[in-house]
Amino acid sequence: MLSRRRPSERRALGYEDKQREESNGCRRDPSGHLSRRNWVRQVRAFMWLEFSPDPMVTQTLQLEGVHFSYPRCKSRLFTELNLILGDTGPTVLLGLNGAGKTTLLRLCAGEFQPSAGLIAVDGGKDPRSVVSLMPQQIRPIPGFRVVEQVAYSAWLGGCSSSQSEKRAIMALEAVQLEDRLKDKPNQLSGGQLRRVGLAQALVGEQPIVLLDEPTAGLDPAQKHVFRNLLTELGATRSFVVSTHDTSDVDSMYNRVVILHEGHIAYDGSTDEFLMHGAGSSHAAEAAFLDVVGVSEQAR
Repeated sequence: MLSRRRPSERRALGYEDKQREESNGCRRDPSGHLSRRNWVRQVRAFMWLEFSPDPMVTQTLQLEGVHFSYPRCKSRLFTELNLILGDTGPTVLLGLNGAGKTTLLRLCAGEFQPSAGLIAVDGGKDPRSVVSLMPQQIRPIPGFRVVEQVAYSAWLGGCSSSQSEKRAIMALEAVQLEDRLKDKPNQLSGGQLRRVGLAQALVGEQPIVLLDEPTAGLDPAQKHVFRNLLTELGATRSFVVSTHDTSDVDSMYNRVVILHEGHIAYDGSTDEFLMHGAGSSHAAEAAFLDVVGVSEQAR
């Protein structure tokens, strides 16, 4: 894998594993890449043993009294934020543009640290061992193939080079991109590139997966494919999907969380949330406006 990198890059990406792979019977083609036949052989042998997590998500992430402000910013974005994720199935995080949804997800993923308060995982684990994040913008890594980009995410998470490749193939099969393994990411459509991002979030096998505006900019057909994938994968992962689009709220989600003006304005079941908009032809939109207190004139 990644055979055309400079020597320093090859060492950094774990090429010391190559000889071990070959000694274990993992043949490579002349370019240094595993052949499709040997990819499949490796994948099938380990798929259910190594990639599929337990059917029930038992880990939870807890935010207790969390405050957050950006450096050199006097005002706080969040004050006394309390939230539990991971125990209620698919969740939609809804909020206006600029409400702080991306910041909240990055806090949960361990990319930011709270100014005050606690972000904890059952058993005192590092949140990054339980939570993965798919950012809104999926950026292709120059020169990498699709499988290499996903494998690199696994390698960054501590996997060996050979194990990273196996997990990448399995993750790409899970998001129905097994036929694009050797393509460059810039050869993919916008919807396919989002699925590469989802594979990168899945490859570490964390039980809680955070998705930041994953369907923004996708056409209806691409949205349909992506949402079906989340439904299929929801049996083994707990997904939290952020969006500002109320049309994304439907029965595929068990729970709705609304972030507004630095606090949780609503946290409850989807059915209860939609009751706030009962009688409207756009129930989710009406419910959201009711919860955040937008006036009739503004509507």
